[in-house]
Amino acid sequence: MSLTCHIDGSFTIGEERLDACLEAAYELDAMVGVLVQMVPLVDGTEVAHYAARGMAARIKTLSYVLLSGLNDKMVTTQDLMNEVLAAR
Repeated sequence: MSLTCHIDGSFTIGEERLDACLEAAYELDAMVGVLVQMVPLVDGTEVAHYAARGMAARIKTLSYVLLSGLNDKMVTTQDLMNEVLAAR
């Protein structure tokens, strides 16, 4: 099994599953730049442009949480949760 939940509430994730999750987060991060470019700021598109920028910023934050949560032992769980809840 590539994901195991332990009695103490911790999880063990297999390397291939971890790679898949990290790859998805990297792809989300790459999409951020494309999203903003798809809605350029020109007359009459201000609302759509700024909405796209706001969505891109949120996607980037969530991507950071995924990448850090899966790959950075120095980032605390509370720090990750603060990032997730900051925009609510």
